[in-house]
Amino acid sequence: MNYIRRLWSGKLNKLVYFVFYMAMCFPFVGGKLINTDTQPWALFLAILLVIGRCIAAKNWERNGYIDILTFYFGVCLVIGLFSAAKGLPLMSLARSGANYASIFFITIAVYQMLKEQGGLNEKWIKFAIWIWFAVGMIQRFVDRSFAYGLLSLPRTSADRGVVSLSGEPSFYGYMCIFFLLFAMEFKKHKLAYMICLLFQIVFLAMSTLTILYVMIFLVFYVIEDLVKRGWLGMSVACLGVIFLFGGYLAMRNLQSDNRLLKMLRGLYYDRSVLLDDPSMNQRMEDIKSALAAFAENMGMPHGYARYRIMSGYGAALYETGIAAILIIVLFAVLFAEGKHAFTIAASMTVIMFSAVQLACPILSFYLGYMLYKKHVKRVAVTDCGKEGILYEKRNSN
Repeated sequence: MNYIRRLWSGKLNKLVYFVFYMAMCFPFVGGKLINTDTQPWALFLAILLVIGRCIAAKNWERNGYIDILTFYFGVCLVIGLFSAAKGLPLMSLARSGANYASIFFITIAVYQMLKEQGGLNEKWIKFAIWIWFAVGMIQRFVDRSFAYGLLSLPRTSADRGVVSLSGEPSFYGYMCIFFLLFAMEFKKHKLAYMICLLFQIVFLAMSTLTILYVMIFLVFYVIEDLVKRGWLGMSVACLGVIFLFGGYLAMRNLQSDNRLLKMLRGLYYDRSVLLDDPSMNQRMEDIKSALAAFAENMGMPHGYARYRIMSGYGAALYETGIAAILIIVLFAVLFAEGKHAFTIAASMTVIMFSAVQLACPILSFYLGYMLYKKHVKRVAVTDCGKEGILYEKRNSN
């Protein structure tokens, strides 16, 4: 055991953590271990890291957030057993089980890793962002099928954007959204990376759904800014109105067969175009069906679904019932730990009802990071309290 600890304290832990970072930042890469978009490498590593930490520490770290994750994962395991007993196919069982295992194991593994490392490794995330950018640029301007051999199910069309290292342009887009959340926390070159990621969303992924995500962010940001800054926020809102009006005029006159431009024209000018988009309709139908089933069943769980529900929170409400509300609230609390708390918490709650799956490792990566930030804040408050007590004792003597 001492030899293993010495080995881990050397270069081995840095290598393992780097691989773990890359598995979370490139969840669609890794061949075709299973016939799904997201590959389970990050989940496998997270399970090993959590189990290894428990063996080494000989205990299970407790705090309110981890207790809620543990309770919810236990509920999901019980529901999974009932679903298996009812004859659910193994593939469906594994798909839904991976959703709930990921938010449990990856979130906790990231939290433990960041505590050991003393924070986020910006260089590794910046490295991942540039790789996504480079592959996207090559696919956009050189070879559209570049790096497809690394992916399980890459798909796009001539009128859509590129996939980079994801399964489809909308997945590429939401990966950029999560990288944006991390970039907002960077200590150096924050603005440059945010511009790079917005460029990827608009000009490489060209995903209508992701553009809507960004617009949702902007709406909530303006609301938060108006509340915080008064007249300055009003100025930002006025500039936003001018920008939207200019976009309206441009989209009205711009002619192109590009799917994104068609959708943007629909958003500005002819909303019937939005209603005719099959991808958008499928996602909206899944959200409505999941919420309707949750309400009709009085919040009781339906068990794991035989088909993929294209809604992260929708799937959780359908499969695990009222227990999912607990995890939705927990996620909102953790999202609110970042900068621009209201904007991120409100926007991500809306976005998580869309096609972002709970099994996506970068979601749990960000949640684990927010859990770590809460730990740092709690420790700082405790230390300040101890210093205050010592100061009072010294003065009383």
